[in-house]
Amino acid sequence: MDSIQGSDGRWIEEEMAYANFGDLRLNKRFQVLASELAAHPSYPINHASTDWAATKAAYRFFDNPKVSAEQILAPHFLSTQLRARGHQRLIVVQDTSVIDFTRHMKTIDLGSIGKLKDGFEPQGLLLHAALALSEKGLPLGLLHQKTWPRQTRKKGKNSHEESLVPIEKKESFKWFEGLRNILKNAPDHEVVMVCDREGDIYELLEESLTSGVDFVVRVLHPRMLEDEEFGDVNVFDRIAFSSVQSRITIEIPGSGKRPARKAHLAVKFLPVTYSAYPRGIKTKQVQNRSHIDLQIVHLFEENPPSGESPVHWTLVTTLESKTLKDALEVVRIYKLRWQIELYFKSLKTGCGIENCRLGSAEKLVRYIALQSVIAWRVLWMTFLNRTNPEMSSESFLTEDEWKTLWFKKHRRHIKSGKIKAKPPKHPPSNREAIRWIAMQGGFLGRKGDGEPGQITIWRGWLDLMAAVELYEL
Repeated sequence: MDSIQGSDGRWIEEEMAYANFGDLRLNKRFQVLASELAAHPSYPINHASTDWAATKAAYRFFDNPKVSAEQILAPHFLSTQLRARGHQRLIVVQDTSVIDFTRHMKTIDLGSIGKLKDGFEPQGLLLHAALALSEKGLPLGLLHQKTWPRQTRKKGKNSHEESLVPIEKKESFKWFEGLRNILKNAPDHEVVMVCDREGDIYELLEESLTSGVDFVVRVLHPRMLEDEEFGDVNVFDRIAFSSVQSRITIEIPGSGKRPARKAHLAVKFLPVTYSAYPRGIKTKQVQNRSHIDLQIVHLFEENPPSGESPVHWTLVTTLESKTLKDALEVVRIYKLRWQIELYFKSLKTGCGIENCRLGSAEKLVRYIALQSVIAWRVLWMTFLNRTNPEMSSESFLTEDEWKTLWFKKHRRHIKSGKIKAKPPKHPPSNREAIRWIAMQGGFLGRKGDGEPGQITIWRGWLDLMAAVELYEL
């Protein structure tokens, strides 16, 4: 079930239909607020609201102690479950992003989001999310999200003392909360959890295994192995001792800072056993651990071009990796991690959440929760085009929306008299509609342009929403 469009044509109302704040008036106010922000996601609250009364109601909503981010996101989590029904296996990506409010000097209760060389600490919020994807990478929605100001904790005097601090009191506990909410919100699915190097936590790998959740995690730590052939050896040295099994060539897309290029990678894959007791030493930190049998997939660029950093990935996984085909499937799954980076980009660049001035961290957390659903929506549209291009665009557009889009696409031919101002009986396909939307945002649609990107779709979507209001009137 990849479609989220309701028969009434207001996707946000269906998406958030089960929102319940224990107050009927508050529920109704939320639906109005959600619809206004969804129609104008990058606008400030006072601009997105229809009038001053609606603006005041919006500010009161985000200031209401009866409202929590969990309540705002709960109906979206449920809708994600509904969209996931047709998918046996989900790829769920966990990651953290920082939201910078340093420029908002009057906003209270923010926390540190890092430290600069001069000792200055920018202020803002941390956001940790778990985004569910289909096997093809279609973003089905969030299964977990938490936003909070970092609280300064006095660390132990040394590494041993720090290791004795319960995981629940550490910032890294966010990964465990994410895993537990993935299990809670996707109880009937096979799950492959994907994490970057920050998620390389022994206890997290253990808990995933015992919970029946597969994972692909980029390796950070040189963990010691139980290895009959090499004895006490860490994972990176063990990889160095193994032979290259194959070589592949991949395309590295260009960015504003570098041109696109090809990379020739050597591939290694091998089974390993993570040691519960490194070098046979049982400390209080590791006394309850068990040895873990896992697979390693290692890719590295042997001869990168001059001035270029070599491509280098070491992945640890529970997925079978006995053949090159298996290993490349693990790599494909890890590459889907980029979807959550695009989600964060949608939230910050598209919704412009770092520009919001609500005055306190508590209000901002509620505001970000609602904008998160809108940010996911645009990301979903972007990839719906790539995963289901021939499906009818009624999967995400109302009749008024696709007809308005048709008028905008053909307005010059209508003005010149080449075609009549009469939309067709049937809507365009997903691919046609998304490209038409992107063209309103600057996408040229030439033969060599490929598929439209997130930013042009976002700009076109805003343009379309403004036009739809006039069409409906």
